[in-house]
Amino acid sequence: MKRRNIKCTPNAGTKDKVKRAKIKLKLNLDAIISEIEDRNSENGVLLDDPHLEKEETKLTCADAYPLSRREFIAWLQSSNKADICQFIAERQRALGMTEEEIIIHAKSMCDMGDAEPSPVIRPILPVLSTYGSAGRKARKRATKRVRYRNIERKSDAMGDRHIRFSESEEVDAIKRKLDSTDMEWLMTNKGSSQPEQGESRALVEDASSYIRVSDKLASSGLCIEDSDYNTVIDLLPANEIHSKHIRRLESTFQKLCDDLPDGFFERDEKRFSRSCQDSERDGVLHIGIWNQATWQHERPACSSDLRGGKLDYKTDRNHLIIQQFLVENETLFRFIGGVFKRMDEKLFAKYNSIDLPPCIDKTLFWPFCMMAINRNCYSLPHKDLNDFARGFCFLLCWGKFKGGEVTFKELGMKLPLKRGQLLIFRSALLTHWNQPVTSGIRHSLVLFTPARMFDWKRITTTQVLNRWSREVNECLQYMEAVWDDIV
Repeated sequence: MKRRNIKCTPNAGTKDKVKRAKIKLKLNLDAIISEIEDRNSENGVLLDDPHLEKEETKLTCADAYPLSRREFIAWLQSSNKADICQFIAERQRALGMTEEEIIIHAKSMCDMGDAEPSPVIRPILPVLSTYGSAGRKARKRATKRVRYRNIERKSDAMGDRHIRFSESEEVDAIKRKLDSTDMEWLMTNKGSSQPEQGESRALVEDASSYIRVSDKLASSGLCIEDSDYNTVIDLLPANEIHSKHIRRLESTFQKLCDDLPDGFFERDEKRFSRSCQDSERDGVLHIGIWNQATWQHERPACSSDLRGGKLDYKTDRNHLIIQQFLVENETLFRFIGGVFKRMDEKLFAKYNSIDLPPCIDKTLFWPFCMMAINRNCYSLPHKDLNDFARGFCFLLCWGKFKGGEVTFKELGMKLPLKRGQLLIFRSALLTHWNQPVTSGIRHSLVLFTPARMFDWKRITTTQVLNRWSREVNECLQYMEAVWDDIV
């Protein structure tokens, strides 16, 4: 289960947000410059003119002003009039900055930690092939099928999985739903909030009438497409990932759980999950890079779990334990990345093209920015509203368990998964959850990229401009209150 918000604000209109943030900054600057000029003329005092041309220097790092509001106010209280006027002049010049220049000034509470070198040796990876692991070459394509308009991006194995699904009589009811359920309909009905508790309970009850795909069909793999041949769900065969990768994942995950402190796995969103076994420890880890767009992090930053909860984290014990787990499973993550590239090279390229800020390394499960590791828990009805809407999440589960079928409201379908079987689906568009785990313990990992990561530069630009506007407003209020007392 991944961390999710009850409400989700779309990232549409970020250009307008940047424009509005610049206008707001300009209005605040005009107000404070007018205030300075009025007070200077009243007192007959000549201070640095904020309109004065200053010698321009090349921007190579963020300015030294504090990030938090409380610390900025403390800086104001310790500054003289010349310092304040210099600050205003710098913010005045910011109005002419480009997006790239503004981004340089983006700050994060982990700036110092990000800049430290990591003692973990990252593997040198070969160029990713288009199928499976880096050392496995793609099979030659068979004759193109007339049925596929977009055959250029589909592997023959993927086509076989679709044919297997389309020719199966047991899923006729699901196929009828697909006649009216295409990507555009899913996008239009994406929504911006999660099911309320009453609705969630009703969905769980309604699922008793959903079609359960047989173990035989699910084990052999299936691919579900809409009427325009867009992939909605792709389930790889149960033996597609080599068993040695799954055994390594299980052993390294057990070591991860043993080495991390009790309580490090958190499950604070109990509305969206349940424990498989109440007697066993449960919880979720969110590992990777995301763009929360809060005042603490104006730019993409490592998740708190990956940092071990620390700001100066590169040598933190918990961070190193997690990094070691990722390094030891690098071959598995490379295989999954290869599956993604073979499945849809254009979408893979979009994920792969995300340009991270300086000092932020790509994840060891790239091209995905985030991974959620679920220990001994299964999810309740939800959509991953913060995920890239036209993208996919990749789900892999392991452990000895029965039940836990992945359930999809829009398709009226329950899909059983085997240990080590990879499921790919539109997590932002499909309402999904798990059936209860009837016996044993089920663990899973989910690879995904938040939508904000694709547009982080404009979001960050807006964040920085809003902070500058707030700082200028703080200056104005401070000056109006105590200007005559400032040295």
